[in-house]
Order: sequence, then structure tokens, then C-alpha cells
Amino acid sequence: MSKLKKVVCIDTGMHDYSLEMMKSLELGVADEDIDLIYIGPKTIKPKLDAYVGPKIRKFLYDWPRLRSPRNLWLVLQFCRRIWIERPDVIYFPGVTNAWIGPFLWLLPKCRIVATVHDVEIHPGDVYTQRVPSFVNNLVRDKADGLILHSEKLKLQAVEKLDRRLEELFVIPHVVLDRYRWLASKENLVAEKTEFNVLFFGRILYYKGLGTLIQAAELASQKVPEISVTIAGSGPDLERCRKMITNSELFHIHEGYIEEPDAAQYFLNCDVVALPHIEASQSGVTAIAACFGVPVVATDVGDFREVVEQEETGPIGLVVPPDNAEAFAEALIRMASDCDARKMFSENAISSAFGPRSPTTVGKMAKKIFEDVVAA
Repeated sequence: MSKLKKVVCIDTGMHDYSLEMMKSLELGVADEDIDLIYIGPKTIKPKLDAYVGPKIRKFLYDWPRLRSPRNLWLVLQFCRRIWIERPDVIYFPGVTNAWIGPFLWLLPKCRIVATVHDVEIHPGDVYTQRVPSFVNNLVRDKADGLILHSEKLKLQAVEKLDRRLEELFVIPHVVLDRYRWLASKENLVAEKTEFNVLFFGRILYYKGLGTLIQAAELASQKVPEISVTIAGSGPDLERCRKMITNSELFHIHEGYIEEPDAAQYFLNCDVVALPHIEASQSGVTAIAACFGVPVVATDVGDFREVVEQEETGPIGLVVPPDNAEAFAEALIRMASDCDARKMFSENAISSAFGPRSPTTVGKMAKKIFEDVVAA
């Protein structure tokens, strides 16, 4: 096997995941002489300096708006840095910059690995659609290895991306432990009064908030102490808001959620809801796990694989998609069965410190990089 000496990570916008993967690599290669380099925007510097150690070298740049022609200058700076460093592997934790495509043909000879979070664009996902699909396709086609978050998504990639199995690798979505770290750093404590269900993140049609609203109102007939916190923003919020008939059940925090507030929401909640109509994977489970919060999820994407957790035991309940009655029954069970909820919570924590932990994921990523370099 070829010796891995240098890895460059280029963060084009998925900052939570990119930061956690850099931390994971730092922990995963702690005892080895591997040079780790992060390239990303200057705006991320405070978070980066606070969370990752000195082992990681950082090169930070002014990041223009997506449509600005100054992105050409940014791409040239990337190229210059890559030619200076001559890494064994360039790693893209995600691709959210439309100018990245041409950059790939200006690089010195090195291996490229990219994480594919969504094999196909979700219906109504206006955020992902901002990056033309051909850019993602360019990166995926140029990459020597693609990382998926589950075996189910790997098989989907074989079909949809026309890649050979030996070019596809599986790493579970690393827990976003920085939120737990932030809660500890800020001395945040749980504030629990009711049985609280949390819906967190971008509010898009495919995420099924409407199903949760219907389910919560049904569940409230048997669990009067239930409440739902909706934290985030998105184009589907107004449609869903009109579905609410019992406004006392719902606490809506619309807009960008600051990280300390996000950590507080996860501390406060008893269960996280993933009522998706369609999905591939979810970073929300990666936050919930490190707080030991059980989940109720629909059987779409890799949710069943994540929730059932063969290594540690289930971290919640899985129900059919687009079925408010089934989702309501799961919420009622969560509220009424304290023993089950405790078991799910303990399993979630075991998952966060085991198969989905930064150290474990970092070692898995290192092995993939080595295999790609050796191929």
C-alpha cells in the first residue's frame, strides 16, 4: 500500500461537515506523520481555530458571492496552493461552488476523493439547485473515489452515477460533535417542561414538515403535554404554517439559527423528528446522536440504516413516509414509553462515541485515501 503523506481538504460551503471531517482526520491520523491542509473561506477562521488543533495547516481566502467573476481568481489561488503542496489526495467534503469544475483540469497529478451526500437532487431543493448539476457531475466523474453515507446510497450510486463498486466507499455521516462541544463550552443546560419534539433545519417540501404538523395534532389528543419546536427557514414554511389548527402546540423560530441556539434546541428536546417524504441522509441525526436524542424518522433514504444501528442498537423509530397517523403513533410511544426512550438515547450516545465518532470516521477516511492512492 502506498504511503499517504499529504491530504488537502477543500471546503466549498458545507462547513459543519467539513469542520467535523477535518477534526476526524486530525484524530484519525494522530499518531502518524501525515500533513493535513484545510482550504476554505476566511469567515470560517474563528470556528476552525477554536475546534481543530495545530496539526492542520490552514489556507483561507476571501470567498466571493456565487455569481461573482472574482471566483476565477479564487480558483487560480486554489490551483497555486495545490501546485505548491503537491498532495497525494484532494478531498472535497461536498461541492457547493459552481466554479470548482474548471479547477479540476488545472491540477497537478493527484488523487481526488469526494463525499456525495445526495446521489440525486431532492424535489423542491432550491438550495442544492443553485449549483448546476453538471458541476457536481464534473467532480464526481473526475474523482478517483466517491464516499457515500450508507450501503443503500452506494448501490444507488452504482446505478445513477455509473461507477464501479471498487470506486465507491461507505463512511457513516460523522456526528457533528462540535454542537455538543459548543454546549459544554457555553455551559448550556437543558430546559425541559413539556414533551418536546424538534424539527430542525431547512424547511423544504421533501422534508415533510406538513406530515409532522398533522401527526403532532393527532398525538396531542393522547399526549396533551406535547409541543413541537420548528427551527429553521425555507420556502415551504408558509404552506405548512397554514396547516396548523392548534397554534399552542407549535413554537416556530424562523430564520438562520445561531449555533448556540441550535445546541440549546437539541438539549431541550425529547425527540427529533425526521418526517421526510424523500431523502438520502440527514445531518440532523448527526447532531441528535451526540446529544443522545432519539429520533422518529420515515423509511426513506438511509434513515432505516441509521436509526436501526446494527452495531449499537436502535436510536429511535422508523415509520412509513407521508403517513401522519403512523408518525403520530410513534410520537405517542416515545412520549409514553420512558424505558424505550432511555434505551434509544443510550444507543445514540454509543453510536456517537463508536461507529459514527470523529476518531472512527477519521480512521476510515484515512484508509480510503490510502486505497485510492494505491489503486
